Amino acid sequence: MQIRKEEKYRTLKSKKSMKGRYVFTAEAVSQIINETISIFYADNIYNSASTFSIDDIGRKQFENSIDLISVPYEGVDFDSDGEQCSIKYIINNGKVTNVFANVLFSKLCNNIAAGNANLLDRYSIGHQRLIFNAQKCICCEFEGVVNNISSISCYDGKIIGEAVVKYENIFYRSMFEIDVDNFFGNVRSYDSEYKWIKNVKCSQCIVTI
Repeated sequence: MQIRKEEKYRTLKSKKSMKGRYVFTAEAVSQIINETISIFYADNIYNSASTFSIDDIGRKQFENSIDLISVPYEGVDFDSDGEQCSIKYIINNGKVTNVFANVLFSKLCNNIAAGNANLLDRYSIGHQRLIFNAQKCICCEFEGVVNNISSISCYDGKIIGEAVVKYENIFYRSMFEIDVDNFFGNVRSYDSEYKWIKNVKCSQCIVTI
């Protein structure tokens, strides 16, 4: 009988919390991006529920060269506000150049570009597809490989989760905690193989924890 991956992982031994440099697979990077993307939502910024403020827009926030690009779904031309959906750079070469906004919070946040109303609810903000580019890593030494994130949450500026981590060909369950700003500020691309994982196009990345 074939054992499902999830059932196999339940039997893994726990290992102490992760510290050091780890390779996160593209699947794991996609999970982190989707979990943390709401810090770039204008409603969260306006209500002080983000690590960023309106004044941060246009400023270089991250030393490394990363890009985070919002891309509409194929065939979706307008959001539920009736605003045109277009490609939008949220982060460009480490600089926060824009945020996700609907018409309401566009007006409340110094008339930043709208076009990101949730497709099912014009009063909330949403994202569609995302492209995440990171500067190529020069030093590729690492402690282990994060193959699968079984649980993840973003609270109070921190990413907290449990992952299946491969150490020297043995799989363990490990807890991890990453400061959101530290993730975006230090993440590096591990290879040049970018691929779509659900709604996020990204590569494997080196992350320091």
